[in-house]
Amino acid sequence: MSSIIINSFYRALTNIDENEGIKNLSVQQLTRLLVDQLYPEDGVLVWENEDTLKIRRTVVQAVTVPMAPAEPVVEPVAVAPEVKEVKVKEVKTKEEKVAEKAAKDAAKATKAPKASKVKAPEALAPVPEPVATVPEPVAAPVPEAPKVKEVKVKEPKAKFVGNLEKLNPTQDKLLKKTAADGNVHFAIDTKVKFIAFMNAMDNKDFNSKKMEEHMKAFFAPKAPEVKDADCTEVDFKGKTYWVDVNNGDVYEPEKQEDGSEIDKKVGKVGLAYFADMKMPVE
Repeated sequence: MSSIIINSFYRALTNIDENEGIKNLSVQQLTRLLVDQLYPEDGVLVWENEDTLKIRRTVVQAVTVPMAPAEPVVEPVAVAPEVKEVKVKEVKTKEEKVAEKAAKDAAKATKAPKASKVKAPEALAPVPEPVATVPEPVAAPVPEAPKVKEVKVKEPKAKFVGNLEKLNPTQDKLLKKTAADGNVHFAIDTKVKFIAFMNAMDNKDFNSKKMEEHMKAFFAPKAPEVKDADCTEVDFKGKTYWVDVNNGDVYEPEKQEDGSEIDKKVGKVGLAYFADMKMPVE
């Protein structure tokens, strides 16, 4: 069927090209001639106006032509060619195109929006109502007592009361030299005994002589002072002393070379080494 249509169009176009020349025809002219060639029985294709193409039908009168009798000839039944509908594109002016576009925009603006495709959330399971509970009483926290930082107060050093607290380096050298000059043995406790000797004397006697003279008097041999009958035995710093209850003189037992023992005065209660010694009660 398609080959028949193609041959029909081919013959029609070839005929038009031979008679008119297709190159010299406009689209309208070629369309009209092509329809006239293909469908002559339907009428003549004419333009009603600039944009509309219509077929004008013509009435064909039947003409009787006498024919000689002849043997009946059975003509083959020809299959009617399939007629394909020809769609003519409608040509629009510029003003019509602008008006059509404006109408489409207006229709698009007034068009109802599409329903949202958001899936409705599934129904949530009912939440059970909270059960009111009575809170147990909570004991109020006991505030901790603020920590008091222990402040160590340094006890002030007791003011020295006496004639000589300690020997300086110069006095220390001089004491050793005086002992060597007097051919006296310098023992470990010689410094302590000398300081006690200096603090046992009266302040006037201390200031009346130079330090070197006091050292010579300390190392000079002298008769030991013996305690009298008013002395009382006192234990002080791990040793036993005799204390005169009348004047506070302190005596220390000392052995002599002959094996005898005497009590030598070594200080006074409340002064120097014996500053912490308490006066004995009779």
